[in-house]
Amino acid sequence: MDIDRTSCQAHGLCAELLPEHITLDEWGYPWSTAAPYRPAPGNEPAERRRTARSWP
Repeated sequence: MDIDRTSCQAHGLCAELLPEHITLDEWGYPWSTAAPYRPAPGNEPAERRRTARSWP
């Protein structure tokens, strides 16, 4: 999972939708807990699309 932190506005929606894969730092910016460049386990395609669409 790759997160574009420069585009993030720190709303925290991604962490709400994927709490098992994304944590927030003290300023509200996301950090992926999934292995870099590997899909997160589970039904990731639908979850990732929904998360990406929800970002402002």
